[in-house]
Amino acid sequence: MKDSWFCVRTMLPEEVALAVDWAAEGWNPGLTDAACFAAAAPDGFLLGEFAGRPAAILSVVNYDEDFSFLGFYIVRPDLRGRGLGLRIWQAGMARAGSRAIGLDGVVARQNNYRKCGFVFAYNNIRYGGWVAPLVDATPTTVLLTEVSFDLIASDDTTVFPAARPTFLYTWIAAPDHVGRAVIRDRRLIARGVIRPCRMGRKIGPCR
Repeated sequence: MKDSWFCVRTMLPEEVALAVDWAAEGWNPGLTDAACFAAAAPDGFLLGEFAGRPAAILSVVNYDEDFSFLGFYIVRPDLRGRGLGLRIWQAGMARAGSRAIGLDGVVARQNNYRKCGFVFAYNNIRYGGWVAPLVDATPTTVLLTEVSFDLIASDDTTVFPAARPTFLYTWIAAPDHVGRAVIRDRRLIARGVIRPCRMGRKIGPCR
């Protein structure tokens, strides 16, 4: 088969589940992640098809005129090394345009990202294990759904470079997502959401 049979198009919202399935190899996504991402960014996922079958995926979410975030950069294992990843990457860069682009870079790929103009910003550290619940923790927090959404959205702009109200609302309200917040003197001090994943649960995004 010729690589000229490769084409890139925007995923349909119902196809976003495919991206989450492919990412399960090393990411352990949440059970409702696909629905959240599809609702927040219905045109933010690209699908590369080779001979009519899914071959590569990439998300490029343009939050505003200045910032875009890239993720889900995956090529089907049996088609790697044929340049298909580069082609969907180029389509994603074209979609982002002149915006600043953020991504969570796989450590082994950081040199490749540097060659594309990306600059290292900070490390992400992931922890895992069994955590014993604190029986006296509940009185110090409130449900995130009871906090003014305007307050949450305003607070989020201090840790994320663009407004993302649709994502925040969808993430907080998703089935089986449990969010808690700490309020002091009418100020939002801390917040976080825990969600069920394919293995255990994850906490985030937090502040």
